[in-house]
Amino acid sequence: MRRSTGHRYVIIMVLVLWGLNLHLSVGNAAGRLINGSPENTCPTVNCLASRFNGYISNDDCGAPRCMIPFTLDVWGQEGACLRVDIGAANNAADLVMVLVSPSGVVWRNDNRSANDLRPLIKVDPVPEHGFYTLIISSAMTVRGTSFPIRYGNWNSGNVNCTNPTPPLPTQP
Repeated sequence: MRRSTGHRYVIIMVLVLWGLNLHLSVGNAAGRLINGSPENTCPTVNCLASRFNGYISNDDCGAPRCMIPFTLDVWGQEGACLRVDIGAANNAADLVMVLVSPSGVVWRNDNRSANDLRPLIKVDPVPEHGFYTLIISSAMTVRGTSFPIRYGNWNSGNVNCTNPTPPLPTQP
């Protein structure tokens, strides 16, 4: 049975679009949407958190102090606790993290403490439903920094959001 030219055209277009989607999905992390886990109530830190890896590069900038930050959009459930926890970087880089709500509220963390350079942002309660833009970069010039990320939404008041990160003051 011969297929019509129109049918072949449709198959070719589907394959081209699928290939383009595959190419875009394995590229830089910028612009990816992470829905993460639904709000959960488990009582231990980072339990049932989504886990993935991030990477910061300065290889393609063409300037000595030019960073290509890791960016991602993560889901925030209104009224819940949202936690983004960065593990130790592969090269002990001093990382900084910024989270921006859909309406522009900003949270920032450079170091958990004087002795712990890993950033941690805890928002409780999350002010609105939507995707929150996450930006992670390095406070110093380091080539090729990779790090683990744990992210999730928990019930408000959960141990995952004890002492929430205060938002930055808004400008008039």
